[in-house]
Amino acid sequence: MFTNMPKIDVICPMYHVDWNFLTSNITSWFNELDVNRLIISFSNPDQAIFDNVYRYLIQRFTDGEVHLFDHRHHKTLGKCLVELMDHVETDWFAYVHSDVELTPFCFNIMQNLMNGKTGIIESERLHYDGVKYTYDPYYFSARAYSGFQIIRKEAIQKGIDIIEDDYLYRNEDMIFQNICEQAGFEYVKTLAMHIHQLTTTKKWTFERFDTYDMQWRGLVKYTTPTDVTVQACLDALRVCVNEFGADMNDTVDSMPSNWQLALITKLLQT
Repeated sequence: MFTNMPKIDVICPMYHVDWNFLTSNITSWFNELDVNRLIISFSNPDQAIFDNVYRYLIQRFTDGEVHLFDHRHHKTLGKCLVELMDHVETDWFAYVHSDVELTPFCFNIMQNLMNGKTGIIESERLHYDGVKYTYDPYYFSARAYSGFQIIRKEAIQKGIDIIEDDYLYRNEDMIFQNICEQAGFEYVKTLAMHIHQLTTTKKWTFERFDTYDMQWRGLVKYTTPTDVTVQACLDALRVCVNEFGADMNDTVDSMPSNWQLALITKLLQT
């Protein structure tokens, strides 16, 4: 099964847990990847959920196969992610969501792109809501979507070094895409497929305003203005303005000059 397949670490930050899928999802990761170590972060404050996850992992895996980090003291996904990435020992690693099942041979497709200046390889997805499967063509979108990605650690090292426990939440895919590209590496999409279960996706850790406020602040702090990041920043700002009465002018005035220029230019084009 794993002939000529590189061993890679696998990282997975966990908060919401769906036991209908978690164990089969993890099984699929080990079926499709030659896993060096599974490195999991747990940040849900519910002690019972933590105990159940811990109990499952110690029963399922032998010493050294899995590392579980208690990240309940962190405020954001971003801080959990960069600590997991910092503990990666392999040149390439997989970043998977806990609600993701890998389909047979998906990594075989992605492995062929682990060369040259490739920095991150993104898998396409089928959504599954527990009843039916649906497909949205994320492959054709310029922006990144996390779920199942193969990542060259060198390509995102700057993010590991600078990201703090502040504004990464539901924007990490675009932030690491930008960091990867600014470091001179390529972000590559594939039609290799994973299944993304939607049973916990709509459960947000933060309130709606806080989520969108963090999104634009994270993009401004950690990325450079591009078509992808400027549009995402503007989309988040519009939610803050239209739904919560934030002042667009004051907000833009608080940004660095390169972001002010990029947003004003984008607004004049729309």
